[in-house]
Amino acid sequence: METVRMTDQKGALISAQTEVGTYTSDSQHIRDLIRREQARSADIEATRLALMKASPAGRLVHSA
Repeated sequence: METVRMTDQKGALISAQTEVGTYTSDSQHIRDLIRREQARSADIEATRLALMKASPAGRLVHSA
């Protein structure tokens, strides 16, 4: 079991979502946030790989 520390403002946001019934517990909300971040990271990596595959040289060129 881990303890998560956050600002009072962020803690209040988590608690508010629990109080209105969006989540059944603060822990459920945190787990959902982690799952969403994992999915977002996987989507970004899949997009990056697709772009590399589509690139003629197999690499990405970033222009500023």
